[in-house]
Amino acid sequence: MRLVGNSTAFLVGYSLAGEQVAVGRTVNGGKTWSNLKPIQGFEGTISFPDSKHGWLAVREQDQSAVYATMDGGSTWKQRFAFKDAGR
Repeated sequence: MRLVGNSTAFLVGYSLAGEQVAVGRTVNGGKTWSNLKPIQGFEGTISFPDSKHGWLAVREQDQSAVYATMDGGSTWKQRFAFKDAGR
């Protein structure tokens, strides 16, 4: 979970079975939450320096990717992808 200011928070969650990573967001101190569109993957880590701009690192089966948002997580654009070097 990442807290931004007094009322905004972002929470990343993922489903191994569903192979999806998603972000939940509140803008009213947790009174209501919205689930944002998921991204394919197995694990996720988020960072939000403010309520609009954020980063989401996602691990998939054979690669990892970093996504960026400029609208509080409503849309994500992939910025980098890294192929797995073989585990």
